[in-house]
Amino acid sequence: MNGETSAYLNEQKTHYILNGQKIWITNGSWAHSCVVFAKVDGKMTAFIVDKECEGWVIGAEEKKLGIKGSSTVTMYFEDCKVPIDNVLGKVGQGGHIALNCLYAGRWKLGFSSSAGCMSSINSSYNFAKERKQFERSILKFDMIKNKFANMVVRTWESDTVNYATTGSIDHSISKLNKNDKDYYVKVQKITEDHAIEASISKVIGSEALAYCADEGVQIFGGSGYCEEYPAAGVYRDERINRIFEGTNEINRLIISGTCLKKAILEELPIRDVLFEMRNGVIHSDTFDKLILQESNVVEYSKNLCLEVLDNLINLYGQDFKNKQWLIEPFANIVSSVFIMHNCFLRYFQLDEGNHKNLTLPVMKLSICQQFQKVLMNVRLINSHICEKMEFENENEKYDFCNVSDSLKLNYFPNEIHLKKIVADDLYKNEKYYLNT
Repeated sequence: MNGETSAYLNEQKTHYILNGQKIWITNGSWAHSCVVFAKVDGKMTAFIVDKECEGWVIGAEEKKLGIKGSSTVTMYFEDCKVPIDNVLGKVGQGGHIALNCLYAGRWKLGFSSSAGCMSSINSSYNFAKERKQFERSILKFDMIKNKFANMVVRTWESDTVNYATTGSIDHSISKLNKNDKDYYVKVQKITEDHAIEASISKVIGSEALAYCADEGVQIFGGSGYCEEYPAAGVYRDERINRIFEGTNEINRLIISGTCLKKAILEELPIRDVLFEMRNGVIHSDTFDKLILQESNVVEYSKNLCLEVLDNLINLYGQDFKNKQWLIEPFANIVSSVFIMHNCFLRYFQLDEGNHKNLTLPVMKLSICQQFQKVLMNVRLINSHICEKMEFENENEKYDFCNVSDSLKLNYFPNEIHLKKIVADDLYKNEKYYLNT
């Protein structure tokens, strides 16, 4: 925790005296109270500061690119007097409090981004329906259908990981005894245990909305560049999502760093899984033939992710956390595997009927695209670390760098066909249709 704001207890032991500043504070000019983190004798501590605290000064409004309806200011604390009763928790517990606020903020941002994706799809569809080129609606053009298909699948992926994350948190909390004196301590621990999922929700959601907003402007054409139409506002406003609640780069560091920590503590069963994998690709015969290939791809991808992590730990040990050229693609692998796993389960657990039928091609398209991302990032990592590894011959090195083992899956989905189906289903419903 690198915060520079400091606090000390006054001689009367009635107030803590805060000095420092906090930048980029959302809704800062409207707030009647706020939670401030400051170091007391080097220990990060949380304080509740309100308008009655002498020395709390609100700076001028920032002139931002977007979200102009939201206040953003710098707060200054100039010998700010905060009553000792306003310490939140205990001295030194501020770090845990701050991180838990961020964890919750990340998956909440995932939800808001997912909702923004749905809105972008709907507004883009309505405009495209009326916009004509060569005497026909641009909805008829296949490149536009391709955009909509990708927008739908990215939106559904974001929606899925959000509900998977919050559902897991709720399920874990439901097992606790609310009368336990340590109930909230245990709730905090559960939230911390979902750090990876929270970061994935934030990254996937914000990048899905960035894609949908950008394609929305493209579908609107010249009108998308004009403030009179909604696409321009969405384009400006969404950009902040990849920055606040921890930039997406920071969240990728968290994803990879937490995986490293769990692996070293043996909370991830790398050795057992890799033993099974190296004795043959794991296949599952418990699923219908309709989705059997996808189930095998998901399992293979999980194992491949662990194999990459095992290689990185063997080569770099704990220093892996400092190898950002490798941290980023590994975080992308973890995110893709998380998407694939939860999207498959979401489809599998649906009741039979029209909604499940509509979901099938979206699930298949998601796994198709995410598997491509997994292989791309594994190849990126393997082609870098191969020079540090030993191979019996060049063919073995070639297979390692190109992940040739993946060909055993015999998985060659018809991506264009799946996109056509998804676009056609969107056109039939005339709006985003998978949130029921």
